[in-house]
Amino acid sequence: MAAAFDSEQFAKMRSGTDYLFPIDVSGKLRLLKFDWVAVGAGVTPTTISLTKLPPGRIRVLPWMSRLWHTAFGSSLVCDIGHAAYNTESNAAVAADVDAFTTTIIDIENAGNNIVLDATLHQFDLFSMKGIDVIATVTGGDTAAADALHGYIAYLHE
Repeated sequence: MAAAFDSEQFAKMRSGTDYLFPIDVSGKLRLLKFDWVAVGAGVTPTTISLTKLPPGRIRVLPWMSRLWHTAFGSSLVCDIGHAAYNTESNAAVAADVDAFTTTIIDIENAGNNIVLDATLHQFDLFSMKGIDVIATVTGGDTAAADALHGYIAYLHE
């Protein structure tokens, strides 16, 4: 079979020089649920800690992750990403507030079963202590009882 028809994973195995992590060919699919309800009015930008991914090699699957939200105020936008963390070699990785989603611009109307990002196939992370998943709301203040619910789909070695 010609190399042009190899999958990315098979091409790495064939080369003998590229290392293939176990998560590149398999992994346990996990769903990490989050529920957040504002206790009082917030300020802009509001950073919300939604949940924490476990330690180890993680492959977040934004196209399988979902979000439900109440109607926030008009002109508010929401991004979902990760907080800063350190890799296995203790190298610092900066926070990326929109790593897992394109901006949700219609957050002023209640939304159901929103795919975090239908175009982003995967987002790979590795941390010895786990990684906080955060939502950032900008464009105005959050109100009491504003809510975000959903789950992050990921593969774990």
